[in-house]
Amino acid sequence: MGVEDWLSQMAVDSPNDLFVLGQLGETYLAMHPDEADREQLSRLLVPDGWTIGSRPGLISNVERDWISHNVAVVNGWVLARTEARLCAMIFLTGRVPA
Repeated sequence: MGVEDWLSQMAVDSPNDLFVLGQLGETYLAMHPDEADREQLSRLLVPDGWTIGSRPGLISNVERDWISHNVAVVNGWVLARTEARLCAMIFLTGRVPA
């Protein structure tokens, strides 16, 4: 399952959470406009051969970010870079309800 497929399922289960996460993603992209591309973010989040729920995968990327202090401060929140990028993907894919 790819990132966008996973987000499609999440949109049905938690639309209010996605709205807040999408807002964080919009702010992150304003600070990092070079990452405002869905394909690039997909590769950064889940490289070829990885899946969302597997190790290595998205969860391992978050863990690695925290261990290496690869973080982003977005609206006062300190996020693992992978978490910030996931929020950006939520924003870019339009999974945020109106």
